[in-house]
Amino acid sequence: MLARNNSTTRVDRGPVGKDGAVTVVDTAPIMVLSVGLKGVYRMKRINEGLMILNEWIVEHPAWRAAGDPRALFIERPSDSKR
Repeated sequence: MLARNNSTTRVDRGPVGKDGAVTVVDTAPIMVLSVGLKGVYRMKRINEGLMILNEWIVEHPAWRAAGDPRALFIERPSDSKR
């Protein structure tokens, strides 16, 4: 698997294949639009993020939504101690 961190550098991400119950595959690269949010994981927060993305898409008509939105939630180690 390779990723580009700029237009000229390729970064090796490691081998594809099966690793226990996980199968690692390589796919064609895509460009996505994302927004980072802080706060509690609730539908209100997710909808705020969707509103930001949709407003940006309206202002940039070369972009379009090409599927359902996805969310990635991360709990930092310091967050779990609360």
